[in-house]
Amino acid sequence: MSQIRVDLAALGHLGGPDLEGAVERLADPFELALRARLLEVISLLTAELNVEIPDGRVEMRLDVDSVLLTFVPDKETVREAQQELDARVTLRMPESLKSRMESAAAADSVSVNTWLLRLIERRSAADKQSSRQLRGHGRS
Repeated sequence: MSQIRVDLAALGHLGGPDLEGAVERLADPFELALRARLLEVISLLTAELNVEIPDGRVEMRLDVDSVLLTFVPDKETVREAQQELDARVTLRMPESLKSRMESAAAADSVSVNTWLLRLIERRSAADKQSSRQLRGHGRS
């Protein structure tokens, strides 16, 4: 963020004293807005990654002036092995979608059933997580 402030100040300096003063007054609100937008983008990226990553999830951790993305392995596979898989669902779909699903499962080196279970588990967990997000604007 400090480099962005330096860049803004340099741009303000090019425009003369009036623009330089305006940039100085806008620097703090601009930094707050930029931080909020960056956190929002990183949060959305984390949610997208969690849908795609098998056997784990990415967590966004905030530390004063930094954001850490951390991989956390899932315990789902252990839980999945312990649970009895006795419920059944019949699913009809286009052949092209079935082929893509089989290819994706093969790329992950798992059965189609396991691939679907993981996808549903991750997606339902992501839906729960996104429903807990707080969005809006604030002033300090």
